[in-house]
Amino acid sequence: MIQFVARHKTVGSFRRTDITKFLDEKGECTVNEIAQHERCTAATASYHLHRMQREGMVCSRREGKNTYYRLTKKFRQSALFREMINAR
Repeated sequence: MIQFVARHKTVGSFRRTDITKFLDEKGECTVNEIAQHERCTAATASYHLHRMQREGMVCSRREGKNTYYRLTKKFRQSALFREMINAR
């Protein structure tokens, strides 16, 4: 039950829904690209991405100084993903 509540708190954010849609369109992006798109600081984008990563929605990889984020295959196949993409 605790995991269910935590997951819905994570996806209940408009910003995280927007990040999901952005990553769906772009495929893979850095924190700075996401922050620029969201018109927020890199720290704010990192906060949201960390929450999403904890729930298995995104994964990351390092390349030099940059960390790239993308949606996980498992999340892309979920009903929750389809709901978020169709939201708003």
